[in-house]
Amino acid sequence: MDREYMIRLCKQGNIGAFEKLYAQSFKKALQTAYLIIGNKTLAEDAVQETFYQCYLDIKGLKNPKAFDAWFHRILVRTCWKVAAKERKKQHELLDENNYSQHFNFSHNQLEDKAQNMEMKVALYDAINNLSEVLRTSVILFYFNEMSIKEIATALGCFESTVKSRLYKARKKIEEELIKKDVIMNIEELNSLKEECV
Repeated sequence: MDREYMIRLCKQGNIGAFEKLYAQSFKKALQTAYLIIGNKTLAEDAVQETFYQCYLDIKGLKNPKAFDAWFHRILVRTCWKVAAKERKKQHELLDENNYSQHFNFSHNQLEDKAQNMEMKVALYDAINNLSEVLRTSVILFYFNEMSIKEIATALGCFESTVKSRLYKARKKIEEELIKKDVIMNIEELNSLKEECV
């Protein structure tokens, strides 16, 4: 079923179409929420809340083509709200045990991947140390492959603001990696993000 047609059916209250939309979108939404929040249980809660809100509000979506930006706006705000509730607690960082759940490693390529583990840990630590808005911009751009325009729509800001946030985030990540003697360029960042589930 065509995605745009499915969204139109969802707007008409078709539960079967919404279930298909949920099935198509859940994994990526959970990954995004996890990267923003850093806690799997909280990410699952945020995604469930997001889909519930999406179900309630989808009839008000004027243009089905704008669904992804609209959905990510709800998801990001929900993640920020959930993270704010947990702000007093220690923010969980990714560790090697968590990577086994979030990266698929082929047994034949395990040795090659293991060499990159230190780089991945350093990268995700650097991303986790970013402010919420910078971290969210990086996740949407590099991991969700959203355009600057889509991110601006999802975050409710100007495209120039998104560009500025991405620039600042890259600089901060670079500084963090230099401190840890890890050298990485954008091509390496792109190759690491492709290994995400």
